[in-house]
Amino acid sequence: MRKIIPILFVFAICSFAFSFPEKCDTLVKQVAEDNLAISLAKIPVGQENNFGFANREEFKLGKIGKPFRTITFTNDFYQDSKLTDKNYILLQNEWRVPVSVNGNNRILLTVYGKDSTLNVVDIGGMVLSKELQEKTPISESNNNYILRVYPLGMDFIVTTNSNQSLAEGTYIPMQSAESFITALSGKTTFTQSEILKLVKEKLAEQSKN
Repeated sequence: MRKIIPILFVFAICSFAFSFPEKCDTLVKQVAEDNLAISLAKIPVGQENNFGFANREEFKLGKIGKPFRTITFTNDFYQDSKLTDKNYILLQNEWRVPVSVNGNNRILLTVYGKDSTLNVVDIGGMVLSKELQEKTPISESNNNYILRVYPLGMDFIVTTNSNQSLAEGTYIPMQSAESFITALSGKTTFTQSEILKLVKEKLAEQSKN
C-alpha cells in the first residue's frame, strides 16, 4: 500500500516563497524514501533494464538523492512583448527525486503535492536521471530545480546556494535545450537573464513559422 504523508503545513512552507527549499527537500525525500520499495516493485518483471536496473536484487541497493523541484515560466513571460524586471518564474508542487545504486542514478520518482499531501505519482525517466547527475554540480548545500519550457519542449537545470534567489541562480541547458537553441552550444552555464532572453527570442522565431 502506498504511503501518504499528510502535511497540512507543506504548502505554507513550499508553495509561497523561495526561502525554505531545504525544508521542502527534507519533506519530499521522506516521502520518496517511504515509498521507494513500493514504487520499485511496480516495475514489471523482466523490464528492469528499461528502468535502469540490472536485476531486481539491485532494488535493495536503491538510495534516494537530492530532489529537483519543477519550475516553469509564468503566463506573463509568454504574454509580455518585452521582458521587464518582474518575476517570471513559477514554483510547481512537483519534484523529480533520483534513485541511485552504487552512486549512479538509475531512475526518478515523481513526487507531487496536492490537497495537503505529498505522493509518489510516477517512476521513470532513466535517461533524464543520468543527465541530471552528469550536469548538476555536486553540492549537498545547493538547491536544485528543473526549469521546464513546455511550449518548446526543453529543460534547464537550475542551481542556487542558500543565499541565492532563482534570479541569481546558475542555469544549465539540458540536451533538449542545446539541440533546439544553437546559441546555447559551447557554454555550460548561463544567468537567468540570458536564458530569459534566449528563450523569448526562440518563441518569437517559432511564432513566425
